[in-house]
Amino acid sequence: MISIGYADHPLNYSFTRGGETNRWTMEFFSAGEVELRTLQGRHLYTAPSVLLVPPHIGYAEHALKNSTWTEYYTIFLPPAHWHAFLNWPQSDCGLGILELPSKAIAREVENTLQEALRFTRSARVNRQALVWNAIEKALLMLDEINPVRGHMQRDERIEQVLEHITTEYAQPLELETLARLAYLSPSRFAHLFKSQLQQSPMQYLEQYRLERAAEKLLVGNDSIEQIAAAVGFVNAFHFSTRFRKHFGQSPSNYRRNPQ
Repeated sequence: MISIGYADHPLNYSFTRGGETNRWTMEFFSAGEVELRTLQGRHLYTAPSVLLVPPHIGYAEHALKNSTWTEYYTIFLPPAHWHAFLNWPQSDCGLGILELPSKAIAREVENTLQEALRFTRSARVNRQALVWNAIEKALLMLDEINPVRGHMQRDERIEQVLEHITTEYAQPLELETLARLAYLSPSRFAHLFKSQLQQSPMQYLEQYRLERAAEKLLVGNDSIEQIAAAVGFVNAFHFSTRFRKHFGQSPSNYRRNPQ
């Protein structure tokens, strides 16, 4: 069983969960500051960070005075192979916490949770399996930066490139341009990038553009041509072709029925 949701909490909001639940809870804080309280102690969360609460642990969340916070949350009974990913550093209040070291990693995790949320609302026959796959993908991303698991964080040069992509993805970006940002030759940069993200720089860039395009299709009335240009594609035909390959349907169909 798994459920996922999104919440933009109002001023001075508070939440309490008792210790009776037998499920795990994972909360991605994308904005705001929250004080966590358990019988063991207190901890101040500052976005972007991720909270992991084991079963049968009660806790309370309180917004700081005159503040709000935004989160994605998922509640689940993990399959056996997930347990290796659920050993996180413990905070002062005894709950698992991963503070995300960069905007690029935070954006990746948020995009994946958004994808899981979209699947819950889709008409796909396999939507539940797709939700599970998306949450597992998020856990795998977080596992890459989990110091308890002994993983090294990404190379600072790659992080710098990812940060650049998040703000400049609509601009013309070639492999040579990205390599210069990392102070590496194109071949060395491409090798390092793929070793850390399991895809080439240009594959990552295209995927990032397509995901931003999917968001724009659902929140506005811009034409396909306008959206293609806004995310960095040179023409609407090429954009539509790549969008269909990535999402399995045309941009116009996705706008009517996101899946």
